Amino acid sequence: MNRVWNKAIALSRFISSVQKRRVLTLPIYITNRCTSRCKTCNIWKIKEKEDLDKDVIESLLCDNEIRDDVEFILTGGDFLLHPECREVVSLFKGKNLRIFSNGILADKLISLVREEGVRYVSVSLDGRPETNKYIRGVDTFKNVERIITELKDFTHIEIEYTISKWNTKEDLRFVVDFVKRHKIELSVGYYSRVEYFDAEEDATGLYSVSDLIASDYHSLYPLWANGKFNLPCYSIFVRPVIKSNGDVELCEARQVKLGNLYKRSFSEIWRDERTEEVIRSFSKCNGCWLNCQRTSDLGLTYIPRRLGLYFHKDVKKE
Repeated sequence: MNRVWNKAIALSRFISSVQKRRVLTLPIYITNRCTSRCKTCNIWKIKEKEDLDKDVIESLLCDNEIRDDVEFILTGGDFLLHPECREVVSLFKGKNLRIFSNGILADKLISLVREEGVRYVSVSLDGRPETNKYIRGVDTFKNVERIITELKDFTHIEIEYTISKWNTKEDLRFVVDFVKRHKIELSVGYYSRVEYFDAEEDATGLYSVSDLIASDYHSLYPLWANGKFNLPCYSIFVRPVIKSNGDVELCEARQVKLGNLYKRSFSEIWRDERTEEVIRSFSKCNGCWLNCQRTSDLGLTYIPRRLGLYFHKDVKKE
């Protein structure tokens, strides 16, 4: 009952925030430097390296639009390669912070999490050790195990698994057993083309996992991939993205620039009339199946509609 109640509260908060265009989650790509050589991402091939200035991040955290209940996400590239990584993380003390890691710089990550009191850590693992190495370009499996062993009593750890053409259901089964054994959480998302990562692979035709994981996000993927399910995007009303060059962008998938933090404050960018026009113009995009965005959209539209609660009329199933 508590779980249902918590979901109802979260849905109510999401609806209110969408209506007011109030930021709930803020991913910040603090650097485009990376230690991996992933097949799902080509950011490591970019020659011009960018690091978001600590002063810019500090100003962002003081902005009136950034409330105390915002969930912050630090990522990259490999965010640990930022020249002032520790100083940047220190700015988020006492805040709802999640950091993403590929597990390569394990010693640095473990030290940082313990000393800075990071609340949430997401670590990538895309299958069995040999599969994960093939996808990531680096063997990280033992590092991932060590990170879990040394940090699970200090912070909340979640494994991030991406369904792609380079892994299989057997890889997912392995990871499901792995997280059960270590008593940690698992997030499973479908690969989607993210323009920032400069990967050209198609996001359709991937294997379904609805028989392994019971959720609307996973069961509806085949319909979406075949162009038979249209879902409006409301996450863009509450989840802008900050890039390592200071750009404020519409979402994770598209490089639609709203403004730049080196030139204007976040409030000025976010409350600009043009920003509202851009957000509304992309609200029916339906161009990705990223779990960080589409699970919220499903919660606001498809699930209530399925229950007979018609908050919105934009969900269309062919």
